[in-house]
Amino acid sequence: MTRPYSEDIRERALARADAGETVRSIAEALQISPSCVTKWKNLRRDTEGLSPGQIGGHKKRVLSDANADWLRKRIRSGPCTLRKLTQELAARGIKTDVWAVWTFVHAAGLSFKKTILPAEQDRPDVARKRARWKAHQGRIDVARLVFIDETWNKTNMAPLRGWGPCGQRLQASAPFGHWKTMTFIAALLTIGSGRLG
Repeated sequence: MTRPYSEDIRERALARADAGETVRSIAEALQISPSCVTKWKNLRRDTEGLSPGQIGGHKKRVLSDANADWLRKRIRSGPCTLRKLTQELAARGIKTDVWAVWTFVHAAGLSFKKTILPAEQDRPDVARKRARWKAHQGRIDVARLVFIDETWNKTNMAPLRGWGPCGQRLQASAPFGHWKTMTFIAALLTIGSGRLG
C-alpha cells in the first residue's frame, strides 16, 4: 500500500503555489503529480490543514451489527448459499453484494463447506437398505475389512497458466490427441491389531 506524502513536502508545494508558481512547475520541481498540488490546495481550503486522510480500512460496512443477529439466525435455521442470503437481505431493504456477505459470515465464523449427498438417498428403497446397513455395521469383524482406494491421472492435464518474461507469451507443451486416463486402485487389508498394513 502506498504511503501519503509527508506534511513537509505538502507545505513546500503550497508555499511555492502561494508565491505564484504554476502547479506543473511545482510538480516537476518536487517530482510529484500535478493533481497532488491541486488536491492539497483544496484540502487546506476545506480543512485548514494538510494532514493526510486515512488510507484503507475506512469504508463503512454495509452489514452492521443490527443485521448480524438476523444473519446468524438465518444461517442456523438451515443451509443457504451466499447468493440466496444476498437476495434475502435485498428483500429486507439491505442492498449489498455477495462479497460483503462472504466477508461478514467468514469473519463471524459462520461459513461452512457444502457436502453434496446423492439424491438417491431420498428414495424409499435406498433409504431402507442404508438403514439396514447402519444397523448391522457394528457387527462386522474388523479383520475382514479391506480398504480400497482409487486415484487417476489424465495425460491431458497440463497447467493453463504460468510465469514468463514480461511482454513475452509463455509457451509449454502438452500431449496432443490420444489422451488417456490411467487409473490406480490399491487395497489395504487390516492386520490383527486393527492397523492398516
